[in-house]
Amino acid sequence: MSFKCPLCMRIFSQCFAYTQHAQKCLKNVEVEVEDDDDNNDSEKYSSEMDTRSNLSSEYENDKVEVDDDNDV
Repeated sequence: MSFKCPLCMRIFSQCFAYTQHAQKCLKNVEVEVEDDDDNNDSEKYSSEMDTRSNLSSEYENDKVEVDDDNDV
């Protein structure tokens, strides 16, 4: 009988080896998911900051006076 890990698809001939592997593999998957969540949060925050910066720049550009001197 063989045992297949549903997370990484490795196959083990012994139940004990599979059990040990599954515990390690599950921990690795949990760490990867947490890292992805952290990255998504920082990307979201960065995107929000860019939006605020753009809005601020647009407001400042509205205050700019244009000199219409046509001195040729």
